[in-house]
Amino acid sequence: MSEAQRASLAIAHEQRAAKKALLDKAIQEYLTQQTSKMEEVVLKHSVTVEYLKGLVGGQTHYYSSWKVQQHNALLHAKALEVNAEFWEDVFGHQVADVAHQYEQWACTQNQNLLEHDSLGSLHKQITKAISSSLIMSIFLGPHHD
Repeated sequence: MSEAQRASLAIAHEQRAAKKALLDKAIQEYLTQQTSKMEEVVLKHSVTVEYLKGLVGGQTHYYSSWKVQQHNALLHAKALEVNAEFWEDVFGHQVADVAHQYEQWACTQNQNLLEHDSLGSLHKQITKAISSSLIMSIFLGPHHD
């Protein structure tokens, strides 16, 4: 390694160390501000620091239950409905119709989706079809058939 390369590496090392020191200082300042704000909230609302940390600590409390919960089932159903509506609004066709047309296209191409196409290949083909539809709608307008 030449002297110039060693000097360049030393400079880069010093720059990384300086950036790390600045980041460490900023993090310490943030933690100090967070601690003071937390103490302020604890006093104002008469709760313990541990209780407040549990509320704002960013930790998720998981339960070991595998039971289907009605709330989660309703959220999942609503998400499916919203996604289908989004698809229909953007592309003007129902998801089931597009899937059916894709199956028909695959049959005309002498392809058996279950045997010949991998999931990755199928994903690429669908992405390409969606992208080309979006590009066409951008250039031709939303109501062009």
